[in-house]
Amino acid sequence: MLVEERLPELAPKIRKKLQLIERLGVVALTRLANDVDLITAISILDTDDSAGTSEFEEKLNHFYASLQRSGYGKGPHKAK
Repeated sequence: MLVEERLPELAPKIRKKLQLIERLGVVALTRLANDVDLITAISILDTDDSAGTSEFEEKLNHFYASLQRSGYGKGPHKAK
């Protein structure tokens, strides 16, 4: 679990809360909606996920810029 790597002291609490949500569903989720530990765990996952996306987008933008410099572009009349 990613939270165990980043916040080992909170991992047992978060695991219990996630199991509670798994068991009770929406009722537990509503009750824990403002729980700081759970919000921290979700934000760690969100931060980790967005870092990979931006690296991919950077590479993709670089690739498109290379194509444009080489004379290729978007549109029907932009082919080399």
